[in-house]
Amino acid sequence: MPYLFSEWLRSLAAQYGNKPAVTCGVTMTFRELWEASGRCAVTLAEAGVRKGDKVLLWAYNGADWVVFFFGITMAGGIATLMNYGLKAEEVTQLTEMTHSVWAIIGENKVSAVDRESAVRVLSRGGVDLSRII
Repeated sequence: MPYLFSEWLRSLAAQYGNKPAVTCGVTMTFRELWEASGRCAVTLAEAGVRKGDKVLLWAYNGADWVVFFFGITMAGGIATLMNYGLKAEEVTQLTEMTHSVWAIIGENKVSAVDRESAVRVLSRGGVDLSRII
């Protein structure tokens, strides 16, 4: 039976509960990952993310990235994953190509130097400023 990411994580949280799920700077159990992802999904849904919306995720790999990924999918969004090391021009082009309508900016090569530049890059790619988190 095929699983949605959210169902797969729910199943893992039920089965493995307090066992480590993610260790990257911090350690999160499967239950903590499930709960944090659920809170992220609620926040995204309240912001306006709807089923089928493409949500660009541009951040370094880490526990937060995993929470954001599962949160996007739990909210019904389609995660558009951007490599954290891309140059600004590449991100603008890929944002245009993917037709992402939302974006989550974590730490990445551009935002580490200037967060406002990262916002401008996504805006130039077509993501409305009000939909950049």
